[in-house]
Amino acid sequence: MKMERRKLRIKELAEHLSVDQSVIREWEKEFGIRSRRTENGQKFYTDREIRQFVEIKEKKLQETAPVALSVQEPVVLAEVVVAEPCVQEEQIIASKVTDIDQEKSPFVETLLAVRTQLAMLSDLLRSC
Repeated sequence: MKMERRKLRIKELAEHLSVDQSVIREWEKEFGIRSRRTENGQKFYTDREIRQFVEIKEKKLQETAPVALSVQEPVVLAEVVVAEPCVQEEQIIASKVTDIDQEKSPFVETLLAVRTQLAMLSDLLRSC
């Protein structure tokens, strides 16, 4: 039985990665990724290329984001706050929020989402 391969067009890939289509084109050039084309000449990307772009995005995030913060970190901090409220989390959160406010990365939207989560955690800590 043949396994069906996923195929995404450039717009779908850009949405999947939460980047602009122009970023996909830049990365194609920069990393020498060749997309395939349908019989009608439309570009598409297979699972292999999709994985390459995911790895590229992760690499770019690491290179451009000096803020030592992952998207999951607010969740971990929330678990700590519930277990041991007010130990040093307020200072950690304030520091992370300041770092995000000063960041000029192309991934500002992601940072702002994380900042919002941290602000909510900070509000929880104020009730201690």
